[in-house]
Amino acid sequence: MDRPSPDPRGNVLARITPLVSTLGLGLGMGLAVTGEPLAGVAVGAGSLAVLTGGVVMRRRPRRVQAELPEIASPALVDSETGLPNASQLDELLRREIARSMRYGDRSALAVFDVRISGFRPGEDQAVLPPSPARYISATMLQAARTSDIVARIDTTRFAVVLTECDDNGAKLFCERLRTRLGTMPFAHTSDGRGIYVRAWAGMTRWDPAYADPDAYIAAAVADMEETRRGYEAAQTYFRGAAAS
Repeated sequence: MDRPSPDPRGNVLARITPLVSTLGLGLGMGLAVTGEPLAGVAVGAGSLAVLTGGVVMRRRPRRVQAELPEIASPALVDSETGLPNASQLDELLRREIARSMRYGDRSALAVFDVRISGFRPGEDQAVLPPSPARYISATMLQAARTSDIVARIDTTRFAVVLTECDDNGAKLFCERLRTRLGTMPFAHTSDGRGIYVRAWAGMTRWDPAYADPDAYIAAAVADMEETRRGYEAAQTYFRGAAAS
């Protein structure tokens, strides 16, 4: 799409044309009064035509190519899900950190490690289950707000940049999304059994000590590994209680 841009030549002519036309109209009227009506009419009509053309030129913009919207390079997008990949997440976090340092915005980073749970291939099934990546990305995008950023770090890990979010809000988001991911099957085996995923999650609020994306992500991953031990301990307890 094109957008108008002023033509500098039109601006110059537009400034000169009214003066020349006014003088011409005056001369034409003078000729008409002094006994030269035909010459006066001719000069006056010509001056009026020049004035009209100058107005049109002033209003007619020169067309220039509009700036195209910024489109993410394929190298910055995860090919399977269409989400920002690790490289684009790094750039997005740099911008978010710079904005937070300048304006003091509240943001948090949630990291999820999502893996297939309980898949047992049968004789007529493939050895490897289908990838849950699209299911994970769709579920995360539905749970996130439009102002949040969902990205894929690697094969099993995903991240959500939560804008204007405090500790409690980030923790609740992690728990709700973790539960939501594991509730519905993302695929089924040939005999109709559901294939599920299991998710671990960790989060951290942005802190001025996180001056770069690596530090920010590392803090969220450290929290995820800490909570992972808590999840595992709780499951071991419940399995032992059920067995007894």
